[in-house]
Amino acid sequence: MTPAKRGKSNKASASHAPEGATPTERRAAMSWAQRLKRVFHIDIETCKTCGGRVKIIACI
Repeated sequence: MTPAKRGKSNKASASHAPEGATPTERRAAMSWAQRLKRVFHIDIETCKTCGGRVKIIACI
């Protein structure tokens, strides 16, 4: 089992998925921004100044 509780042995994970979600949506991988936030505690989706949502326009 993984920290995100998405492992093969976790039978309860299906109950956390949205009701109308397709099997593909239930197994969707995390975005790179979500991974940065989870692993390095870097939230690149929130503005440090105003707290608003940031739009990512490029990745170099």
